[in-house]
Amino acid sequence: MKANEQAVIIRGLADANDELLRSETVRIGYIKELARLSVERESLPELFTADGSAGELSDGLKLACSVVGDGEDGGIFARLAFDLYRHRFGELTEALIFPESADGLSSASFVSGSGADSAFELFRQNFSRRLNLTAIHTGRTSAACDAVLDGDADACILPVRSRTDGRLGSFYRMIDVYGLKIGATVTVRSSENEMRYALCRRASLPLTDSPTHIEFSVPCDGEGAVRLIKAAEAQELTLFEISSYPSERGGEIFSFVFRIGQSYKPFLLYLKLFHPKFSLIGIYSEVNE
Repeated sequence: MKANEQAVIIRGLADANDELLRSETVRIGYIKELARLSVERESLPELFTADGSAGELSDGLKLACSVVGDGEDGGIFARLAFDLYRHRFGELTEALIFPESADGLSSASFVSGSGADSAFELFRQNFSRRLNLTAIHTGRTSAACDAVLDGDADACILPVRSRTDGRLGSFYRMIDVYGLKIGATVTVRSSENEMRYALCRRASLPLTDSPTHIEFSVPCDGEGAVRLIKAAEAQELTLFEISSYPSERGGEIFSFVFRIGQSYKPFLLYLKLFHPKFSLIGIYSEVNE
C-alpha cells in the first residue's frame, strides 16, 4: 500500500511540473508528503541504506517534515532536494531535466572573420581527443543558429560576454529563441578587448563528465534571488556571476552562473521542484580557464 502511495506522489510531482499545473502550493505539498513517507522508515526502508538496515534519518528530511509555509530559507529546501536525490531519486531528476538524447558533435557554425575563428580553434583543440570538429562558416549569427536548428550543424559559436560591455543580452535572447544550451565556453583575448564565446547546441546534457559551471535564469524578485543563492550554497555551489533584466510580463528575471562543487544534479532537482519556471542556459566548463 505504501509503495502505491509513493508511486502516486511521484507521478503527481512530475505532473505538477507541467505548464498547466505549476502551482507552488501543490508542488510543496507533494514534497512534504514524500518527506513524510521517508520519515516512516518501515514504509520505505530502501530510502536509507542499501541493505535495509537501520540508518540515521537525515537532518534535511527531519527539517522538511516540520516546515510550515513556503520556505523563506532556500537552504531548507535545497537540503531536502539533496536528500531526495541521494536516496535514489536520481532517475527522476534525469528524466525531468534531460529528456532529450545527446547526439554527437562533429561540426560548428559561426560567423567567420571575427574572434569566433580563434574560439573555434580552441574548442577544436580541447575536444580533439573525442571529437573531430569541422567549421561551417556563415555570414550572419542568425544563420549560424539556423544551421543548428535545421540539422546542418551540431553546434554554433556565439559571443556571450565581453570585458567592455559585460553580458551580451542580445545573444542570450538568441540562445533562448533557438532553444540552445551552452556546452562549453572559451575566452579570446586581444589588446582591445576580451570576449567569451559559447559553444551552443540543442541538448542540455554537459559535454564533459565534470563540468565546472551551471548557468540558468529565474523570474523572481531580489529576496527570491537571495534565497536561491542560499540554496545553492547549501549544496556547495559558489556564485560566479549574477545579473538581472526586465521581464516582458513584468518583474525581473535574474540570471545566475554558479561554480559547481560536488555535484550539480541535486541542485537541478531543487530548481525543478521549487523554481519550475527556471530556464537552464547551460552546464559547461571554460576551456581555457
